[in-house]
Amino acid sequence: LIYNSGGRERDKFASVPWQIYYANGRVWWHHTSDKSVAPTLMNLIKKAKTRYGKDRVLSAMHRCWVPEMEKPVAEILLDAAADDASRRRAAYVLSYRNIGPYLPTLLERARAVNPGQENLWLQLLISTRVKSKSGILNSVTELAFKHLEAQSKRDSGLVGAYGTARRLEPYLDQKFVPTDITPDDASYHSTIVENALKWWQQN
Repeated sequence: LIYNSGGRERDKFASVPWQIYYANGRVWWHHTSDKSVAPTLMNLIKKAKTRYGKDRVLSAMHRCWVPEMEKPVAEILLDAAADDASRRRAAYVLSYRNIGPYLPTLLERARAVNPGQENLWLQLLISTRVKSKSGILNSVTELAFKHLEAQSKRDSGLVGAYGTARRLEPYLDQKFVPTDITPDDASYHSTIVENALKWWQQN
C-alpha cells in the first residue's frame, strides 16, 4: 500500500508502517532545516552507506548549506565507485552553488549514457541553473543533439525527444514551438522535435 501524507490528522488513518515513516520524515525535516546542524550533516554524509541514506543527508545539506559542505559533497560526485544516483544527487546540490569545477565530471557521466536513453546527467547540464554559471557550452550542445537525434529515431511517440527539445529551448535561447499549430494537433510534438533538429543542422 502506497500512502501519501496528508498531514498529521489524515496520517492517523494510514497503516502503522507509513505513520512511522512519515513521522520520522517530519522529525528529520524539522531538525535538518537550520545551518546549525551543518557539522552533524557533514559527519553523517561520511557514514551514510546506502543510496537512500546519502540521498536524505544530501537533501538536508541542500536545505542548510554552508560553504564547508562543498568538499564532502564533491567527494561523492567525484567518486567513480559511488552509486550513479548518489553522484547525480551530489551534482544537483552543487549545481546551486559552485558547479564550475565539476562540469567535466558531469559531461563525462552524460557521455556514458547510451544515446537515445533517458539522460538525467544531460538534463542537469542543460538546465537554466547550470547554464547561468557555465554559459552555453558547445560540448554540451553537441551531446544534447546527439541524444535528441537518437531519441527521435527510437521513440515512436517522441515523448523523450520532445522533452529534450523543450529543455534545449531555454538553454539555447531558442524557440522550437510552431506558431501555426496548437498543442492539440497530432503533429505538435513531432514538429517541435523537427524544428530543433533543423536548427541544429543549420547551426
